[in-house]
Amino acid sequence: MNHKREELKRIIQIAGCALEREDKLLRNIVKENDRAYPKNKSGILRFKNERFYQYTVAKGLMEFYEYAIELERKDNYDLIATDLDNSNKLIVEMKKWMSSEGSSEIPFIKKDIEKLKNAEAELKILMIFSANPKDKTEENLEWFLEEVINKKQDSYDYYIFPTIDPKGDSVDFWVGGFVFS
Repeated sequence: MNHKREELKRIIQIAGCALEREDKLLRNIVKENDRAYPKNKSGILRFKNERFYQYTVAKGLMEFYEYAIELERKDNYDLIATDLDNSNKLIVEMKKWMSSEGSSEIPFIKKDIEKLKNAEAELKILMIFSANPKDKTEENLEWFLEEVINKKQDSYDYYIFPTIDPKGDSVDFWVGGFVFS
């Protein structure tokens, strides 16, 4: 396994664990505060704002990653990790892919892919947040690779965990990472 693939796997593991931890925390909060939340027992899926997911990932990386983490720096990337010399070790563009048909986000995801291709960093990752019915993750990832990434890519990884959506259905939440050169 090459260095970039190992690093991607580690970053996605950190991101996935941070999101899962936040999901469990929120689900416990709404369970304990049943009076305020009698119907919607979901955790992170209650939040539609992509920045919530970005912030949660940044917190996880700040805790476990050896480089300094910044969100929305002046060079307009979602997340940058720098070393002590301020060199870009990691640039991440993050997108939520959760619309009912999955197509409204695609133009914005493709725009971020182009940004990553022109970025200067040792590692450039497109990170996708999504949720789908149980056992559909592999199928959705394959579709995403073919239709959005437009290539067979072996430098990707994902983290998956079970959760509950705002309607009360059991779903799989996943965060995927795709490396770009």
